[in-house]
Amino acid sequence: MIQNKNELKKILVIGDIMLDHYIYGDCSRISPEAPVQVVDVKTDQYTLGGAGNVLKNLKAFACNTIS
Repeated sequence: MIQNKNELKKILVIGDIMLDHYIYGDCSRISPEAPVQVVDVKTDQYTLGGAGNVLKNLKAFACNTIS
């Protein structure tokens, strides 16, 4: 539902703001100590999670938010 900008309501976001950590890499071998794969990390990324992600998405739609 998209409204006229003059008709925007305030949106209250309640929740925990988290930091998500994504790790990208390759698994090409098994650890000799335990039967688990060893990850060779290529890059990692931090993004907002939880209520912070909801807030970011609402701001992208030009919503008037309160946090």
